[in-house]
Amino acid sequence: DKVKVWPQYAESFMTAYPKAASSKFTVMFTGNIGDAQGLEALPKLALRLKEKGHDDCEFILVGDGRYKSQLEATIKALNVEDMFTFKGRQAPQKIPKLLSQADLAFLSFKDTPLFHQTIPAKLQTYLACGKPILALASGETKRIIDEAQAGLCVPPGDYDAALSALIQLKTDTKEMLERHAKASLTYAKTHFDKTHLMDQFDAMVKEVDDV
Repeated sequence: DKVKVWPQYAESFMTAYPKAASSKFTVMFTGNIGDAQGLEALPKLALRLKEKGHDDCEFILVGDGRYKSQLEATIKALNVEDMFTFKGRQAPQKIPKLLSQADLAFLSFKDTPLFHQTIPAKLQTYLACGKPILALASGETKRIIDEAQAGLCVPPGDYDAALSALIQLKTDTKEMLERHAKASLTYAKTHFDKTHLMDQFDAMVKEVDDV
């Protein structure tokens, strides 16, 4: 009863833009390209998509990190280079416009107990930018995506489930993806709005001062 949870807010410049036109179904990841993110899932998914005739799917990665060179090597080894674009590190203020190119925003984690309790900052970003989400995650991340009805979340490392979820989202109607997008935005405004959370923080500090 002495503990209160105060989540990280989405920056005010994280906002939704109209979906940019594209001839491909675009899945975008933004953030650190590290080992903990479990991004080895992407080339494996790309290969399976290609085998099933869904090679009109494009994966765009925005960011940098120590795992990038290994990820690029895996992409080349699986012969799915034509399905990937790397945008490199970008200023945070550019992320909303970049995400407007995406049909889906992607996040994943390694399957470790720590990440069951972690809410990655990119989740708030994706929600605030009004994006449907595909995630390989568990714990709090899964709870939020499911509660928000913002997309689909499958267990980390379950590539069969991830492939099914991706194909489902890819073949869903435009209206269904728009429904996920609106749900993301609504959840962000309700739970991760900066002004609301700063007011909440002020109230918590006042509560302590009054004790």
